[in-house]
Amino acid sequence: MDLKEYRNKLVGNEEERAVSPVIGVVLMVAITVILAAVIAAFVMDMGDDMGQSAPAPSMDAEIAGDGDDELHLSHDGGDSFEADDITVQISNGDSDNLQSETFSDDGVENGEEVSAGDTIIIDESEGDDITNFDGDIEEVSVIHDPSDSIIYDTDL
Repeated sequence: MDLKEYRNKLVGNEEERAVSPVIGVVLMVAITVILAAVIAAFVMDMGDDMGQSAPAPSMDAEIAGDGDDELHLSHDGGDSFEADDITVQISNGDSDNLQSETFSDDGVENGEEVSAGDTIIIDESEGDDITNFDGDIEEVSVIHDPSDSIIYDTDL
């Protein structure tokens, strides 16, 4: 029995052997490219779910009004933001904080966009949440709620 005949039928002769390695390499490269594309699509899609980025406004705070009962937060430039998206945090230096989201009629209303030139007024006489604050205002922070970032912080 001549096994060389069967070997040529199973393995192929000298001219047919080069086809198998080439097909194998092409298949491995194709699988690698497809796998890289799937992983890239997954990773790129994850970036969209990272949350909203915080705006970067230029702001200024001052105590004003009759009897210093108003806090004025002026937007001097930079990114605009929705008034509903912020919390104003006031501190008297003793870690006693008060958070306020209500603004008087003299300034920006909730639901409006705050942009350069606008002023947010927290007015004690208008019944804004500052009425429960005890002591002098020493620190003011503006927090952007969707990104949970402090977009403005100052000592008065």
